[in-house]
Amino acid sequence: MRAFGHWVLMEHTEEKTESGLISNQGAAMKVVSIGEQCPEEFKTLLGKKAYYNRGRTALPLNGYVFVEWRDIIYTEEL
Repeated sequence: MRAFGHWVLMEHTEEKTESGLISNQGAAMKVVSIGEQCPEEFKTLLGKKAYYNRGRTALPLNGYVFVEWRDIIYTEEL
């Protein structure tokens, strides 16, 4: 699966806490594909954890979420 246009394809990341609980970070997801109409600097986000604005457009599909590139607000290394 890959993103097209101005969309970024993301998948949920799960993290294990010190107590052993596995949690999903909600608005934090791993970037797996970036559409060709996204700004060039967004190509560096592949494989990173990104946080997005959940109040805007986010389209879930088969365990992935498509997010408009403008809605990504913060990234960090996994």
